[in-house]
Amino acid sequence: MKITAGGVVLSIIIIGVVLLAFLGILEVAAISNIRVEFYDVRVQRIGLASADLLVKLKITNPMPYDTPNFHLIADVYLNGVYVGQLITPETKVPYDSYVFQDSTLTVKYSEGINALLKGSATVTLHGKLYTRILGIIPYERSF
Repeated sequence: MKITAGGVVLSIIIIGVVLLAFLGILEVAAISNIRVEFYDVRVQRIGLASADLLVKLKITNPMPYDTPNFHLIADVYLNGVYVGQLITPETKVPYDSYVFQDSTLTVKYSEGINALLKGSATVTLHGKLYTRILGIIPYERSF
């Protein structure tokens, strides 16, 4: 069996494509298993009609490989009432660890009071995570 230069090049291309596909699958798996939770909330500013809260999110990656860079945009609900939106800066979470991200949440008093009148406080996040798989393929995941 004779190995030609064309056969070697074709083999290298096939191995490269398979390797890139495998790395992309690992990145999607890491992003798909991210957990986001409230860690801390502090008052940053108090105004006449609203207050800014500094929200610290704990973002956990339980997978054995790093996530690609990503950012989150999430709507925040207090007792089922929409109170504002959080946007995190771009971040990356190493394998089997977590990071903290700070974001500002502006809450209008009318929305906050309306939510608190419903009883004990339950905070819920609904949003999307945005990234680029292999740095080029746009990918988003709802949570």
